[in-house]
Amino acid sequence: MHRLRSNGLGDDGTITICKALSESKVSKLRELDLSLNGIGFPGAKSLGDMLLVRGELTKCKLLGNNLRVEGWTIIFNALRDSRTSKITEWDLSREDLGPKIAKPLAAYLSVTGKLTKLSLAGNDLGEDGTKSICDAVKVSKTLKDLDLGGRVSMMTVISNIGGSA
Repeated sequence: MHRLRSNGLGDDGTITICKALSESKVSKLRELDLSLNGIGFPGAKSLGDMLLVRGELTKCKLLGNNLRVEGWTIIFNALRDSRTSKITEWDLSREDLGPKIAKPLAAYLSVTGKLTKLSLAGNDLGEDGTKSICDAVKVSKTLKDLDLGGRVSMMTVISNIGGSA
């Protein structure tokens, strides 16, 4: 795993690293950890571009950045459009994404052929968001582990509609 965790890369550092990784001929990069680096929207755009060309990545950790729904949407749209993505796990726990992440994430889930594990614990997806994710999971042939759990300070609320989905 290439760990660049908690290095304060921010958007400029992330853009530089993603550009270098996109242009690199080295094909042994399987795991990348860019957690806790203050990455925002510009960095997310660069990450999305890099993920389109670095199809050999199986794990990419991005927890604790400032990606928000807009940044994650860019990343999930890039992965949705990638014919080579091999990402097997995403941990989006405690990212406070809310129901707005459900549509781009569901679109990605419905076409990915590699994702096996997804954690959305601690995100209040709401009824419609939970239903969208569950509908996409029904289409997925590979997802085996889905965590929609809550946490003590912010429980994930799943109503009858979300629960039945």
